[in-house]
Amino acid sequence: MRTRFEIEGLDDLDDNLARAAELMSDPDIVEPVLQEALSPVSDAAKAIVHVRTGRLRDAIGVSDRADGGGGERGITAYVGPSVDADYAVDVEIGRPPSVGADGREYDATRAYPYMRPAWNQNSDGILPATADGLGKVLARELKG
Repeated sequence: MRTRFEIEGLDDLDDNLARAAELMSDPDIVEPVLQEALSPVSDAAKAIVHVRTGRLRDAIGVSDRADGGGGERGITAYVGPSVDADYAVDVEIGRPPSVGADGREYDATRAYPYMRPAWNQNSDGILPATADGLGKVLARELKG
């Protein structure tokens, strides 16, 4: 006696897997999820950054690129200050005394870390938030 069976739905499964791969390689779909997952880091950095004028605090955010420039890119997400606060690294890690190209002397500056502590406080939540967000995208897009 010969046993025979048939599995239905494999074509649908194959179609859904192909669609999922397509969705997960689309920056317009994935980057907003990544940016949302990084927003607690941005919020924490804004809350703890050393403020003199507010310019650095206001420059901290999430984006799809670090420099705001154009060009070819893959899927990216960035959290930190924009180029509008060109002194951000000096605040984060400090600066030794130096002499500028114009001969002007600059005193050392003390470090006031804000990005590393913000990352350390929130990094455990980034992967779960990303997985949850991408799962919701897939559930919504592959409904059928």
